[in-house]
Amino acid sequence: MNMNQEIRAEIRTLRKTERQINRQGRDARKQALKQIKAGQNLFRRAEKNCGRELDRITKRLAVLQGRLS
Repeated sequence: MNMNQEIRAEIRTLRKTERQINRQGRDARKQALKQIKAGQNLFRRAEKNCGRELDRITKRLAVLQGRLS
């Protein structure tokens, strides 16, 4: 009986630890997804800014080339 109680107690402890590890894994996954999403947003914003800057430079170049003609 005493041995069975010890085994059951150990099983409970292991299950509890397993749940904690699973929870930590889920939390880590959520955090990673958030960071990926934030990175994508940063990339999109940078891409947009670069596009605007490129348009501005292209227009300025056209104007300057027009003056030379």
